[in-house]
Amino acid sequence: MTESDYNDASEKVWSVYLSEADKEDKALVENWKGDTDGALIFTGLFAVIVAAFTIESYKRLSPDSGVSTVLLLNQLSQQLSALSNGTQISPPLPIYTDSSFRPTSSAIRVNIFWFLSLILSLICALMATLTQQWARHYLELAQGQQETLLSKRAHTRAYLFESMRVYGLSAGVDALMALLHVAVFLFCAGLMESLFSINDTVAWPVFAVICCAAAAYIFLTITPYFIRNRLYRTPFTKIGFVWIIQPLVEGMLKVKIAYSLAVQVRRQTGHMVNSFATVLSILRIMIPIGGLVFLPLQLALVVIFLLVIKVPEEGIDKKALRWTLATVSKDDDIETIIEGIPGFLRSRTSNDAKTIVRDLLDSQQTRSLGYHMNRLIQTCTPEAYHGTTESVRRRRAMISLDTIRVLTWVYFDSFVYGMFGLQIWPSVASLKYDKDPVIALNAVSTGAIAACAYLRTISINGANDHYHPKELSNLVNVSWLKEEGGGGGLYSPAGCHLLIVKGFIASTLPYLRSRSNKVAATSLRSVWETIPLILDKTPEGEPEGQVRQTFLALWAEVEGVSSEEPPDIEGETMMDSESERPIRRLMDMLRPLVERVRALDETR
Repeated sequence: MTESDYNDASEKVWSVYLSEADKEDKALVENWKGDTDGALIFTGLFAVIVAAFTIESYKRLSPDSGVSTVLLLNQLSQQLSALSNGTQISPPLPIYTDSSFRPTSSAIRVNIFWFLSLILSLICALMATLTQQWARHYLELAQGQQETLLSKRAHTRAYLFESMRVYGLSAGVDALMALLHVAVFLFCAGLMESLFSINDTVAWPVFAVICCAAAAYIFLTITPYFIRNRLYRTPFTKIGFVWIIQPLVEGMLKVKIAYSLAVQVRRQTGHMVNSFATVLSILRIMIPIGGLVFLPLQLALVVIFLLVIKVPEEGIDKKALRWTLATVSKDDDIETIIEGIPGFLRSRTSNDAKTIVRDLLDSQQTRSLGYHMNRLIQTCTPEAYHGTTESVRRRRAMISLDTIRVLTWVYFDSFVYGMFGLQIWPSVASLKYDKDPVIALNAVSTGAIAACAYLRTISINGANDHYHPKELSNLVNVSWLKEEGGGGGLYSPAGCHLLIVKGFIASTLPYLRSRSNKVAATSLRSVWETIPLILDKTPEGEPEGQVRQTFLALWAEVEGVSSEEPPDIEGETMMDSESERPIRRLMDMLRPLVERVRALDETR
């Protein structure tokens, strides 16, 4: 395969990611649009109401010209009446001026509440329109140009999503709704202040209704802290957890740690901390320090981070693919991801693909790559096969086996038996006896490479004879234990490696010799690819004599079968030769190993 072929194969992985990401982005943007649309409608109506009340209330902050006119007319009337009666004119009343006017404290509070409410509602409307604009811009950039490579689109989307997460766009929408609720609270506070300054009889019933609504609001805010499946919540539910509950718990932990340290200090100095007064003294020390030192420092760091923070590109692909594995649920999408893994490893569309895929195989994740590989291959085995057509089953089996074989070879030096999940290899062992010869040969090839990798692992770490033979038998079906006369236990690494080759030949030979089971030359790809890989990992040392004898006996059988194949024809192509005489090609590839084993056997 060329590099472009591998790039095309890796695109399949990103196609599933983009499919799931597009659904997520559209749902997220629709959610934001719904919240902001509701905020805009409510803000428009609410601002009109607040403005109407504010128009009347702000008049109480300045002198009323009508009052001055009434006072002057009253004074003039008194003077005219005195002149007509011939009585002495009384001293004029002090003239009412604007400088002598002082608004009441109630009027000041009412206007503060209502003007703040009006300003906050207008700010909410502005934030809502900006949020809708940002959401549309994010969706345009995330979906990108349809004609560009899927890998580039995926990188762009993952980078934008990470940026959105770091800068808290979703939190901004929550803050918008919370700010709108604060505007309503301020309006209600101003309304109560205004009513109590005018008429208590009207104010008390309204106050009772507002108190009931406030109690219900507080109940809805704190209920999710105690009932996790409660759907009713307010914008302050999350804010309360982040700003109140979480710091409170952290503060309690700090106090507990400080108390424990104080106990240790007192014990070392010969004094026990056994009084409640000591705990209170620790609290008196911790609380002022936390409030006066750490809080300003945290605020300063927040400002600095907002000014200089940048979203790192490192780990973007890993997070994107991990999110895809956690989100995907359809077997077709899982199949597409697993099919694209080999191409993803060999392509240049992602930096450090080996590390990324190794992280995706981490079994500590809830839905790791190994989990999906187990799930897919188990639907292909005779024991679990149901609900799909034979063509789908065959395609999924081939995809699973090819990917497992590639991953085993890529991570050969760090291979462990359970890196793909403990149920992978029993499923591979079951597919060795599949009715489809191509699937069976792929399963045999996959097991042989895995056996070589596992043999290296147990050779380095030390073999446990009571544990490893069972796992090796799932990979290659041969007798791994020495005869009792030979001391029991596993053979040497060189002996076990020769057993792997022997088991591989014994499993593939029936398909190569039988005309009824013969497969096309292109379907033998896994066999021809596996033999050089196995031979390349031959360990140092000499295999045991018993292993050499059984291997040479099988080789004699192979030589006898090769005589049944048709002779070479001059002028035929390589493809025709491989199709008509696969056993001879097998012999040509293994001949150096056979000659080495024969030489060892003759010297012994």
